[in-house]
Amino acid sequence: MQTIAYKPMGQAYALSVTASQHADVLIKSNRQEPCNFAAFINTGSVDVAISYSPNGIATPAITFPVDGTPSGNTSFVLHANSVGQPVVINVPNGSKVGEGFNVSAIGSAAGPTVIYVIPLGTL
Repeated sequence: MQTIAYKPMGQAYALSVTASQHADVLIKSNRQEPCNFAAFINTGSVDVAISYSPNGIATPAITFPVDGTPSGNTSFVLHANSVGQPVVINVPNGSKVGEGFNVSAIGSAAGPTVIYVIPLGTL
């Protein structure tokens, strides 16, 4: 089994998520190094569907999966109260260092719930 160590590559971004899709937020590194990962933390009591895309490409409409049907354009679902264990995902970095990526989210209920996105790199 391989172990990967991560380091923060920029400030944490907060998104206040409701049952309507959040506008795209550009997540950027403040270092001149590739930022290929991000940590996602959900501090609220509502599950959140998250989608991300390269900088300059809008995230598509997000839907929650239902029984027997895929989630459409949702990249993943971040469960409520995931404070103790962030979800780390490989994200698009773009063709230039520091270019960043877009994130959008929608809650499974009105909420609101706050999620945090932290750009990461590897040690």
